Parts: sequence; C-alpha cells; structure tokens
Amino acid sequence: MTGPVQNSLEKKSPDHLSSLNLSRTPRVKTCMSSLQPTEHGLYFYVFCFISIDISICVSLGPLRYDVCFCGNLTVMRLFYITVLENEYGSYYACDKVYTAHLRDQAVKHLRDDVILFTTDGSSDSNLKCGKIENVYATVDFGITYNPAASFKPQRDYEPNGPLVNSEFYTGWLDHWGQPHSTRDLTKVSQCLDLLLKYGANVNMYMFEGGTNFGYWSGANYPNFMPQPTSYDYDAPLSEAGDITDKYIVLRQIISKYTDIPYQPMPNNTRKAAYGKVQMEFMGTVQDLLSQLSPKGAVKSEYPLSMEDIGQYQGFALYRHVLKGDTPSEPKSLEIKGVKDRAWIMLNKVPQGVFDRNGQLSMNLTLKVGMTIDILVENMGHINFGSGMNNESKGLVSNVTFGGSMLTGWDIYAVSPEKFNVSKLTGISGSGPLYNGNLSTPSIYVGKINVPDEPADTFLDASLWTKGQAIVSSKSNFNLGRYWPYVGPQVRLYVPKPSLQALPVMNNIILFELERSPCDKSENCYVQFMDQPYVNGTAHGPALFKDFDKYFPWNRYH
Repeated sequence: MTGPVQNSLEKKSPDHLSSLNLSRTPRVKTCMSSLQPTEHGLYFYVFCFISIDISICVSLGPLRYDVCFCGNLTVMRLFYITVLENEYGSYYACDKVYTAHLRDQAVKHLRDDVILFTTDGSSDSNLKCGKIENVYATVDFGITYNPAASFKPQRDYEPNGPLVNSEFYTGWLDHWGQPHSTRDLTKVSQCLDLLLKYGANVNMYMFEGGTNFGYWSGANYPNFMPQPTSYDYDAPLSEAGDITDKYIVLRQIISKYTDIPYQPMPNNTRKAAYGKVQMEFMGTVQDLLSQLSPKGAVKSEYPLSMEDIGQYQGFALYRHVLKGDTPSEPKSLEIKGVKDRAWIMLNKVPQGVFDRNGQLSMNLTLKVGMTIDILVENMGHINFGSGMNNESKGLVSNVTFGGSMLTGWDIYAVSPEKFNVSKLTGISGSGPLYNGNLSTPSIYVGKINVPDEPADTFLDASLWTKGQAIVSSKSNFNLGRYWPYVGPQVRLYVPKPSLQALPVMNNIILFELERSPCDKSENCYVQFMDQPYVNGTAHGPALFKDFDKYFPWNRYH
C-alpha cells in the first residue's frame, strides 16, 4: 500500500508515495533533493516514480552517493537496499520484460554493494508476477499468529536467504468518511514478538506517521476512496514524531532479541495553541482568477482533462457562456465523467456538487448569456492495482444540457497555493453567494501571531466544510486538504518550520469549496490547537462500508 510524501520542511522518511502523477509526459528528468537533517544527524529523502522512461536523480545527502535510475526504486538507509517496484505482483500486467528492465537499470547505475529486492503480498499469486529473476523476493503482511504460514510463499520462491517482512503493518491508513484506523497494541506486539522469535527480519510500516502535505494524498479502489491529509497510521511514532504507548511496548519487545543502546528517550516536541484566528473573505474563485490561474484560459471546443492543460494536481475551472440555442425551460445538466468532485455555478451562484461516486446530473433552468462555471477538484490519484489506469482528472467527458452537447470552453488551471495576500489592495467582490448548503468557492485569510520561537501546532477548521489550507509567512506552504464535515481527520498538522516568529506575520489561507461559515460573523474563524485530532466522527457515503468486501486483504494487512 501507499504512504505519505513528506515535505522538505519535515524530518521524516516516507516509505512510498501516496499519489502518483502517472500521466505526466515521459522522458522528463526529475531530481529530488535530500530533506533537512534531524536532531540525530540522520538524513531522509523523498523519491518518486513515474514510468520506465523517466530518469530520477537522487543525492544521498551526507553519504555523497549520487545515483540515477529508472522506474520505481525506493532507497532504504542506513545501508544500501533498493526495492524494485512496489507490490508489482498485485498489478494486472505481470510484465516480466518491464521488471527485468528495472533490474538491469539498477545494476547498471547502482554500486555493486547495493542489494536489490522486491516486496509483495504474502501469496503465491502475488509473488508469481512480483518476483524478478536474480532479485531477492520478500513479502509483506500485518498481524499474524502463524509466521510459518505467512512466510511459506516467500520460501517457495526463495528457498535460501533471510525471511523478510518488508512491510509489517503497525497500523493502517484512513479514508475520508471512514472511522480512523487503528491496530490493537497487544496484537501488534504479540505478532512482532512471534516474528522475531521465528528469526524473521522486520521492517515496520509505518514506524513514524506522516503527512500528505499539499495534494499528495492518494486514493483506493474499486470505488474511488480518497485518503485524508494525515498519514498518522496509528504508528509507534505519531504524525508529529511523538512517542506513543505503542512505541514503548514495541521497543521492549525488540530489546528481548537485541541489545538496545542505552540513551534516554527524547521528550516529545513542544506544541503550541495559538488560539482563535478571525478569517476575512478575500474573493471568490471568479474574483481572484487572475491570481489563482496566472497563465489564463486554455480555449477548447470540448472539455479537456486537467493533464491536457498541464495541471497535474489541484483544481481546474471550466467556463461556458450559454448561447442562443440553449433551452430556457428546466433541463438536465449531465456530466458522466467527473474526476473527482465538481462544484456547479451559474453567474457565481452555487447550484450543486457532482461527485464521481454519486450525483452526476441535475435539473437547471439556463438562459442565454449565463456563465456556467464548473470547478473540479483532483482529490488524489488511485495508487494501487489496475485502478491506476485511466485516472485522468477534471472533466473527462462532454457536458450536456437537455441532451445537447455544450461546446466552447475556457479552462483554467486553478492553484490556490499561488495566492499572494500582499498583492491584494482590498477585498475583491462583494462576498460569497450562498444557496442553501453551498457558498461560492472562495479565499479567506487570517493572521497568526507567533510571539516567540515557533512550535508545531494543529489547524482546527471544524466550522468549515471542505477545502485547501495554506500557511503563508515568507512563502506559501500547502498544508493539505481539510474536510472535517466528512471526517475522520478534523485538524491539520502544521510543522513549526512553516511558521515565523514576530515581527514576521503569518497568514492562514483557506480555499473553502463547499460552504463557508462566514454568513455568521461570529463563526468566521479557525483555531490553532496543541493536540492532533485525526479520529473524529466519520460521515461517509454508504458505499464506503463495502470497502472490505472488495478489498479483502485489508483484513490481514
């Protein structure tokens, strides 16, 4: 499965990427730089993969060990172990030519002392396609009370060599609208004890929780199931790097099998509650379009995907001005291909929300000269199995009204992280337009006072509905998606490097998509708290309840 992408402000190490832009133009050279050193002097890194045609250059920080390779490779420190692909045996293609190419490229570009391996689910069907000739095969699984059975598939393909559980699941990921996932501490510790007693090698996934900053949270399948910003994962170390009861117990288990160097455990980092921040309306997406979409419109007879206009994450706004042959009586507006969520507006007034898992049509009365705006959000790419195919975002079908196709579109790449507070001389427009439970997608800004050295904190936007949160001091830092109305995550982790102490002023920017609470001025605020809140009440669609039915290996991961 997939994990978080850590931003360069942070000190944590990702295991995998959680959202992949598979449709980027190939043969693009991408270089990823090392993150900041931790207080212990270790360096961790961000890696990504797109396709076999993309060369990824990686600098291994203080080791000064520079490599270039193709395909999906994850480097794991402190010694050189490189995994080729990730659970490729779960992918339908079973392309041995492709995986052999990855092996050959790794051998060509990496040093001789680098160990190559693969990881797959613990079943014969997964290893059948995941195993690469002359590359050591490992397996991954969660809680088990029968190590011999769990490792049997690995032994069938690797009669000799170490037993390796390369992803021992200490917790599990979340999905919007589902309760926060946890794994019982007693069961996790008992299983780890059994595995170590059995002589197995264990890599904990996750050992430390993470954060899908910006737009990097992904999604599962077969029903599109987007994941929240937090990747806390119920891990031994929390999203903010704090020690948990699970860490202490697992440390005790490990100490039974190996000497643990004596050193006092560090205290958890300081967290700050900066309190209530009043928010101010800055403008609707239409009012601020020149800032949010500085390149302007791409004109097309028919809707184009977000990828077609070079927008691989975030949002796109599709605009059509209704022509003279538009029926004036109520007719059905229909969009069969929405990926992933769309807000329909007429002359800025919100009319409804389309969702790829739900409503895709509504009756409207349209008149000549009206402007229809459709703001579409890419909520994260499917990152596992065959669902990764055909994952273009935006409007991926024609738009019809009364059965007739609407042609002639202006399409804008909308990026709220490009919003610059200093460029505004005042409020743009007269305010958001409300229509029932919806308001026009708009930008709101508040000022955060940080009187002394910044500390980690948590943004609570529980009075708001759904949107994107950005912290701005000397530059903009995209915290990620908030959706407390659906849950389970209520508060967003705000790492201290994203804040500046006075006299620098910090701004919090919300791009609220669905409904602002600011129709009542006393509710137009957010709060910064000193505690996380990732296990709030979940209010998801009924279809989320069927996840285990279609994805049964979730039961033992």
